[in-house]
Amino acid sequence: MHARRFALLTFVALSFTSIAVGAKEAGNATDAINPHSPRYGHPYRHGVHPTRETHDKMKAWEARNPAVRPADAVQKEHGRDGATQPAAVAAATGPETLSYGGGVDSIGVTSGAPKVYVVFWGTQWGTEGTNSNGYATFTGDPSNAAPYIQAWIKGLGTNGELWSGVMTQYCDGSQVAVGATSCPTGAPHVGYPSSVLAGIWYDNSAAEPSQASGNQLAAEAVKAAGHFGNTTPASNRYVQYVILSPTGTNPTVSTPRTAASAPGMTTTATPR
Repeated sequence: MHARRFALLTFVALSFTSIAVGAKEAGNATDAINPHSPRYGHPYRHGVHPTRETHDKMKAWEARNPAVRPADAVQKEHGRDGATQPAAVAAATGPETLSYGGGVDSIGVTSGAPKVYVVFWGTQWGTEGTNSNGYATFTGDPSNAAPYIQAWIKGLGTNGELWSGVMTQYCDGSQVAVGATSCPTGAPHVGYPSSVLAGIWYDNSAAEPSQASGNQLAAEAVKAAGHFGNTTPASNRYVQYVILSPTGTNPTVSTPRTAASAPGMTTTATPR
């Protein structure tokens, strides 16, 4: 992040309980033995997506190693050396495989167009201003993180960027059976974002606690929902609230499920 460091803690509440895996490429078992793959040394990372640069390196390695058989990859994937089975592509199975847990009322992911509200919590942010790009700035933000985060979120889904497309493989809904590892035809998928940044709010009604708990962060998300007029389950269905803590604080999210009253998804980030 342009040499900025952020302590990023996330906890999922209300509608973000479980997800289902989309279709996997037939040959992704080979990733387990490709030294450039994010799965190399971490075979449990089913469905991982490399960056463009990493993908180019993976393809170059595959071109130099055409003799690698999928069966060898499967053996490596399960922690065994050498292939003892015929060459075949194995389906991802086992306790490490990402599967659909049923969600809450069949809601497991944000399957509509996502919206993000950014909340700068606490008087420690200082005096609010605006830069030449129209982004909020704060005198208590020595890293100048506030405008950077706003620009990043606003840029999601623009100029054909591919990072956001990764999530479109996931789905939820009544058509998806509990335990499913792929999406059936007709199941609603995560939407590709458009106009993601729905609003920002500087909540300077009080200082943020030096070590805000998960419950306190959830309460701030609920407060933000009220501020933005999102007071019904329907208005929060595809919404995320990003709670940004000021420099010098250390929010703690150690018990995710205690924050079940918070709408959508609450994310906290503290500039360093």
